[in-house]
Amino acid sequence: MSTIEDPRPRLVPPETVRAKVFILDLNGLLVRYCSQEEADASRVFGHQPVHLSTHSWYVPRVGLSAFLKAVRRDFTLIFWTSRVKRNADALLRDLEERSLIPTRFLRSEPEIEVWAQAECTRYATTREGFRGRALYLKSFARLYDYNLATRDVLLVDDSVKKNSTNSPFSAIHPSSFTPWTEEHAPHRDHACSLS
Repeated sequence: MSTIEDPRPRLVPPETVRAKVFILDLNGLLVRYCSQEEADASRVFGHQPVHLSTHSWYVPRVGLSAFLKAVRRDFTLIFWTSRVKRNADALLRDLEERSLIPTRFLRSEPEIEVWAQAECTRYATTREGFRGRALYLKSFARLYDYNLATRDVLLVDDSVKKNSTNSPFSAIHPSSFTPWTEEHAPHRDHACSLS
């Protein structure tokens, strides 16, 4: 054990961490960022897309607020996205302003973390489908910065690739939320349902 003080800031105060940690992805799991055309298509299936900024729309998943309240009772909650932090913050602020997540949820719960692209491990790829972009992995090595044991953490993310550096038993990978399809119409999509 090292006696050198760790200079990195500790975002999750150790005394506030509950025994188990629930890490939730944003895009593709709780919401879907989309183009205007995809937003228009999602209306056909009963969704209410939200205009976030000039070229950005998103569709929130049905039951999101109740789901987050239930998870929050028993787990330390971390939102982890491979997008840049300012985009994640803008999305969460908008969700809160529209009461799609519990009001004052982020401000009243100081131990709720929002991790973004800077907390991911960048993996350069030339694989087809990435158009020369990097893949940002959600490596559990990041958890050691916060004294979190990986056995106490569950990642829920629609991307299996982003969890590829971790144990396959540490994550759940539901299908990606695509609100412009019949499969994820509000009357059929029960991913955030508490029943």
